Amino acid sequence: MISARAASLHAAALRGVSRGNYRKAEKAFRRALWMAEKSLPPKPLALATLLNDFGVLCKYTGRFALARGTYLRALKLVRRERGGHRELVAALYHNLGGVEHARGRYTRALPYARRAVEMRKKIRPLDRLALAADEAALAAILVELGHIAEARKLYLRALRVFRRNLGPGHYEVGAVLANLGALYSKALRYRAAEHALRRSIAIIEQTMGENHPRIASALNNLAVVYSRRGKFREATALYRRVLRLLKNQTASTYPDAATVRENWEKLRRIESQSLPAR
Repeated sequence: MISARAASLHAAALRGVSRGNYRKAEKAFRRALWMAEKSLPPKPLALATLLNDFGVLCKYTGRFALARGTYLRALKLVRRERGGHRELVAALYHNLGGVEHARGRYTRALPYARRAVEMRKKIRPLDRLALAADEAALAAILVELGHIAEARKLYLRALRVFRRNLGPGHYEVGAVLANLGALYSKALRYRAAEHALRRSIAIIEQTMGENHPRIASALNNLAVVYSRRGKFREATALYRRVLRLLKNQTASTYPDAATVRENWEKLRRIESQSLPAR
């Protein structure tokens, strides 16, 4: 165990992340990490857990290289300890796959994500919620590599697990629906994509709040779907909302404002081309 003060700071950092207050969370994380690193005798597992959670914050704020380095450092610490600690190792592989996915390095992400799933299946008792999260993360990478059928199967399985165990309005259900919406959009199934994304946004708004940065990606993806379905007014309203949301954030998020503006500019070109000639 780390000191009570470091543990309190860690808990405060996690609360800050969940509420989207990334600046406050980072301050608490850095103070807790400093205390954990100075702890005598050293507590590698406690430090690795802190590093893992800090890496998640780094990913959320777009610092992907820092997140990756943080995860790798945590993994090195865990491997030095006896006892396996498979749950933490599986989580680190999951997160390494996630950050490589966020960087667009999908072939690098895939082995990490598959390793996380393989490790999770061997842990007893089986944590079905954690496995569902691992499979959903793997599915997101498979979508980018064009393995749509396998990804859809994994998403739907994860969705069933989350709905059964957490309830239909839980954030994890909304997150999977957002990813399903992105999958359907890539498969040109825009009606299904719109349905999944609208439901996802409703759940995330209810559980996290209308201005939480984690909603930005689903809003941006729904705006893209609207534009492809010819719903230009609805798409424009969503792009404006996302840009307002990103403007209020103290740290970078995904999607960034440049990506949203690029999508909005594409919409304007499509809209202008669809207007009748005068």
